[in-house]
Amino acid sequence: MVDIQGYKTKGKDIRRIEDILNKARSKIQKEIVAIYHEMLSTEIADVVDDIAEKLIERPDASILKVAENMLNKRINLANRGLNTEYNLEASVFVLTDDKDTYYILNARNPRLIEAFGKVSGIEPYTLKSSLSLVGEEKEETEKEKKWNELKVKYGNNMPEIAMKAMLSSPIYLDTSLLEFASVSERAEVRARHKHTNYLLSQYASNEAIPPHRLMPLFDLAIERLTDIESQEFLKFHTGELRMTLPEITLELISFDPTMGMSVEQRAEGFVDTEVDVGRDEEGK
Repeated sequence: MVDIQGYKTKGKDIRRIEDILNKARSKIQKEIVAIYHEMLSTEIADVVDDIAEKLIERPDASILKVAENMLNKRINLANRGLNTEYNLEASVFVLTDDKDTYYILNARNPRLIEAFGKVSGIEPYTLKSSLSLVGEEKEETEKEKKWNELKVKYGNNMPEIAMKAMLSSPIYLDTSLLEFASVSERAEVRARHKHTNYLLSQYASNEAIPPHRLMPLFDLAIERLTDIESQEFLKFHTGELRMTLPEITLELISFDPTMGMSVEQRAEGFVDTEVDVGRDEEGK
């Protein structure tokens, strides 16, 4: 657990601070683009496979657009403060004392935190909520003292450097960044999920599972996945799904039933779609 995701640089030169922030914006934006396309690839595959298994009807729009809308909704909700990978918000407070510069990073996605930490010229200055190793007490006490001094100095007027403004910029869909698991890989995962759900239902006597009982029953279901009967089930249904699930192609996911042709057929190439993860579908 961390109280403050902090970093430090020597000195207070404004040009150096601007350089640090520019590098951080670049690294974080690059990571956000990668995360977004990975999530979108997964969302697309789920829609494709749900249609193939007849779990949902074919939507009256391209699968790509449906998946985009679903993902953007997840991100918009997560950006309100949820502690999940779908939260792609990041901002940083910049504070100074008499000699040095300190940064407080506000981000929930572990990959964004990792990206910020790779900026050259900064050193970690994180304040932990509890000590994990004996011998850290002195260092942690010094950090706590420094952060408390800065809080007293700035009070409620901490200057927030608008790294968040970077995240509200549009993300342009680049179809070359979409990567899909193979039919075999998707079949194995869906067979496992299907059998796990079956086992959960059995352990719950086909009744709704109360929240406090979900994880104990889930542990039992996971343990059962390794027995002979479950392995036979997984083998059989994986084979079935390999015959059912299609290979995912750009033409498949860009086909728009309302237009009678794919986006690819209506243009020389697939036109990149502008996506703003900072606003909902109504632009709010």
